[in-house]
Amino acid sequence: MKAALFASIVLAAELAAGGASAQSFKPGDLWITSQGIDGPGGSSPGIVRVDVATATPIPALTASTTGHAHSTFDRFRNGIVLGLTLPGSPFDAYVVHADGSHAPLGVGTTVLLGVASAGDGRIYFHRALPPNAVEYLDAANVVHDLLDATGTAPFLLSGAEESMFFDAATNSLFLGMQVSGTPCGTTALQAAVLKIPLSADGTKVGGPVLTSSFCVMGATTATRIVTFSDGPGGKLLAVIDDNSNSAVGRMVSVDKTTLAGTTYAVNGPYTGAAATVAGAYSHVLGKAVIDDGLAAKLRLYGAGESGAGTTFLTGGVSLHAAASMVEIPDSATTGLTPYGTGTPGCKGAHALFATTTPSVGAANFRFTCTNAPFSALGLLIVGDVPDLAGSDPFAFGALFHVNLFLSTFLTGLDLNGDGYAIDLPAGVMPGSGCRDLNLDAVNTFRRGRGLTEVTTVDCPGFANLDLRLSKTFRIATYRAEFIAQLFNIFNRANFNAPNTSVTAGNDTAGRPLFGQSTTLLPNINAPSRQAEFAVRFQF
Repeated sequence: MKAALFASIVLAAELAAGGASAQSFKPGDLWITSQGIDGPGGSSPGIVRVDVATATPIPALTASTTGHAHSTFDRFRNGIVLGLTLPGSPFDAYVVHADGSHAPLGVGTTVLLGVASAGDGRIYFHRALPPNAVEYLDAANVVHDLLDATGTAPFLLSGAEESMFFDAATNSLFLGMQVSGTPCGTTALQAAVLKIPLSADGTKVGGPVLTSSFCVMGATTATRIVTFSDGPGGKLLAVIDDNSNSAVGRMVSVDKTTLAGTTYAVNGPYTGAAATVAGAYSHVLGKAVIDDGLAAKLRLYGAGESGAGTTFLTGGVSLHAAASMVEIPDSATTGLTPYGTGTPGCKGAHALFATTTPSVGAANFRFTCTNAPFSALGLLIVGDVPDLAGSDPFAFGALFHVNLFLSTFLTGLDLNGDGYAIDLPAGVMPGSGCRDLNLDAVNTFRRGRGLTEVTTVDCPGFANLDLRLSKTFRIATYRAEFIAQLFNIFNRANFNAPNTSVTAGNDTAGRPLFGQSTTLLPNINAPSRQAEFAVRFQF
């Protein structure tokens, strides 16, 4: 049996004055970033949107340079994120919205070699210089190093990596790289894939890092992966560039688990096949789309096709230059059906999305809200009965599209991306565990997210006994007092309240952190037994 869930969101505490124009991305459109976008006066660095419905290229932004032209679509910031230089400004990572408006993210002036959005505020990237660390922006645009599996040092790349892609289904980063050797019968560098599994919170490496090279069908020269995208059959589609106009399997399906590569389609022989500068799988067209950089042409290929493909459009895309291509994902791919156009906000229209398809055990599933200001006051209500017309039963000044009175399932979640998850899941009451040790609701919630079940909860009490002894003596006309004080004479450890986060992971011993008391109460006389001796002399 399937249950339909409906969500309504209210965001407040937006302090910017005036309204904001709608910034709407059209699902299925292709956005191409290039060092040279073809135009009437020649080519120039910038971004172009390709309307897939009409096969029309629409210039979105002209830049001074786009660096290595890597880009990603970030649902959290509602924009294309890439490194670029604008006239009069230094190089930086920017978010570019659908209407061409843009804002710097403060990453710095170093050219980016790869960039990948997790969709929940995190944007991973690596730079074109040592120490070759993977870094990420958090929801507040603060830069952090991705840590290794120990969580004590930055995770470092070899320096041979370029393109980057985040896959929500596996909670992993995939990077294209080149390896040397002769596995494919040639001494030329060969394309390879690096997979970095992430921890649940995305701050460190969460498992064994895998590398796999594959022999590109028909390739006799060096090969490298220029772009990744979500492909058909739950696999990635990697688009390959080489230096030959021959028939080569430049579109490769990559298994997300084994990293095995199989040929999806072959382009060539034709003049310009060597200039396959970017590509992506189009879920709207049901075909792979590649950018022929010699002719500024987009070509379509279905599974198993070869040759020159089907020309989709000519002109207005990347010409003779490095490029990247991203498809704006269809909300249906995350199991959400859009309703309305979103709520106007100071940073653009608010719209509700999810990071991946909702399913039991999907630990990486999160609701996200586009254009939500960091630390804004947010309320999301999820229920199983819709209110399509919308109502405002509590006079909040906003319409709810969830029926608060007829829904048999209601829960609220924090949406503002500040990392403070104060809301509890349905059935979990504050202090769950210590009141009656009924952990059913807690474990139902944790099982649904792939978290370890809780079997015990620390319920610390407080007990403390101090003792003070004193003796007064007379010395001539003076008075002396000897004082001895004992604090916490039974040496009892009085622990603080236990961890109350139902989404908490495990400690180093594998025990769930939820319900654990790991710190002592502050501001008590003595956390452990202490003695104090003093003499007071009065004269």
